[in-house]
Amino acid sequence: MAPHGHPIVLTALSLLSAGRVREVRVPWKWFFISNGAILLLYYLHPASSLLMRIFGWGRQFLGALNPRLDLLIASGEKELRIGAYSAAEKSLAFAAAEAKRRGAPASKQATILRNVAEAQRSHGDSARAEQTIRQAMALISGNTGEGRTQYADCLEALADVCRDRGNYVQTQTLLQESLSMEESLPSPNPALLAKRRQKLALSYRDAGEYAAAALQFVRSLAAHEAAFGPEHAETGRMLTEAGAALHQAGDYAAALRHLTRALQIHEKALGADAPEVAQNLYCQALVYEDSGNLDQAAAQYERLLLLRSRQVAGNELELAEVLFYLSRVCLALGRLARAEEMARSAILIMEPRPGPELASTLELLAKICERSDRQPEAASANERARLIWNSERHALRQRSGLVFSRATTPFASRSS
Repeated sequence: MAPHGHPIVLTALSLLSAGRVREVRVPWKWFFISNGAILLLYYLHPASSLLMRIFGWGRQFLGALNPRLDLLIASGEKELRIGAYSAAEKSLAFAAAEAKRRGAPASKQATILRNVAEAQRSHGDSARAEQTIRQAMALISGNTGEGRTQYADCLEALADVCRDRGNYVQTQTLLQESLSMEESLPSPNPALLAKRRQKLALSYRDAGEYAAAALQFVRSLAAHEAAFGPEHAETGRMLTEAGAALHQAGDYAAALRHLTRALQIHEKALGADAPEVAQNLYCQALVYEDSGNLDQAAAQYERLLLLRSRQVAGNELELAEVLFYLSRVCLALGRLARAEEMARSAILIMEPRPGPELASTLELLAKICERSDRQPEAASANERARLIWNSERHALRQRSGLVFSRATTPFASRSS
């Protein structure tokens, strides 16, 4: 420190100044107290700096033992994204408890709890997921603005739990309430509306209410066009689902219109070899077959096989399914050689894993052999099918009449 800044010098100058300025009458005791404080601070400064550093180290140590809330949330959300659901539940539950302890805003606590519920639902614990969602809803039930948006999100999450349980009526009620709440906002989110309309349509489809599902899919399509644009791939996916629902409702003409437009969008947006294009061809073939237009059905199945030959990856059983349906259509059209070729190709794929699909294809091969007057081969194929059906594992499938899944969203979307 410079000589004139030393506390002793400052004290001396203060004495001289006080002696000269007589009109200012300050008690001498306050003069000594103030200057004593200056001297004390000067000589204790190193000690105070050390204390501050120790305090900082202490905060760092406590932070290591008690991680920051945002880090806990980020860690749990990352585990949720990669599918580590048990770990995600633990991390997020700890974050929820920490947020409550620190008195975090109700909206933040509710968001954390909703993610906890998603982790619980994803590893099959629907009862605890419902309890956690309702806990989040209780935190924000009386809120407006952002809290109202979050409440609608919780209703959607609760609807997902109900759908998992097969309670489609409750699912529909919750989704309708969630939609109404979102639509009542000053600036509703178009993408959220589109997603919830899609879920509502799926709940009607899963409940077997195909006419209602078709109506909801068409409304969801309008929401997707508003949110993403008429030529977007997401709009194409919704057109596919709407077409499949219309097919199940028996409106073949409308189904084909939607599926044809979906095919055009996906070929343009994603390329001719995209899995979505294969899905559209498959759905079109099913509609043509069920509507009695077997020539067009066979043409779409052939296009699908050509597409599959260009794709490197793919589920072999799904390929066998296409071969089975093409074989069946060719048999109906009297194209016996092509029908037999497709049936035998499907059997080669399925033989390593004998099951109902293989049994059904063997029965189809038997019919082809009968039409070709090859009775011994037909009898042999029927006998192989009988042995598979008679196994205890597959008897129920035979009695229920199930062959292939006959899914309207195969390939990349089958799991949904």
